[in-house]
Amino acid sequence: MNQTALGWGVPSAATVVSHTMGSVLRRRSAYLPNGVLASMKVLTAIMPENRCLMGAAQGKVQAIYIAAKHGELPHEVDVAVAQAGRGIEGDRNFDDADPDSCNITLIEAETFDDLKARHGFEITPLESRRQVLVRGVNLGEFVGRRFQVGDVECEGEERCEPCNHLAKMVGTQDVLRGLLHTGLRGVIVKSGTIRVGDAVRLSAVAERL
Repeated sequence: MNQTALGWGVPSAATVVSHTMGSVLRRRSAYLPNGVLASMKVLTAIMPENRCLMGAAQGKVQAIYIAAKHGELPHEVDVAVAQAGRGIEGDRNFDDADPDSCNITLIEAETFDDLKARHGFEITPLESRRQVLVRGVNLGEFVGRRFQVGDVECEGEERCEPCNHLAKMVGTQDVLRGLLHTGLRGVIVKSGTIRVGDAVRLSAVAERL
């Protein structure tokens, strides 16, 4: 199923408005009354997406998880080596030819902070089977864009959504809604090393778009 058609990975309305208003300010600033111009500048400045585009939004790697074989529970590591177009060394998906596989998966740490209160169940980030746990960024903003994880450069493909296979492994179908729109699938475009505590942010090229 085409996830983009369902709205997954589509830029938010606020992002579109931010781009549009920025364009208006550039083209029409000479014709706008001072009060209106000032108000528009304040509005675009406080938009979260606009702050992200300006490079202010920056998260951190909170944990890294690797599983050597499909179906086994991952283990936590402090450092991982990522190879462009191949994946994370030592992980089950490294050099995987399966078209459903991907180089790297990430998930937002905030998802797990109040999972039980919001959805009535608990799992650990490790049990989510995503490789990189990040805090402080909305991974949805990275879909279709270049971003950095430490000195590794990636490109966001689409949201990494929970599936029935994951639900079977963790023992609850509630995971399908509890982890919805919280992960990201990506392609590694520049090799490097990922460490716990590394910065996670848009690449310089993406910030200029």
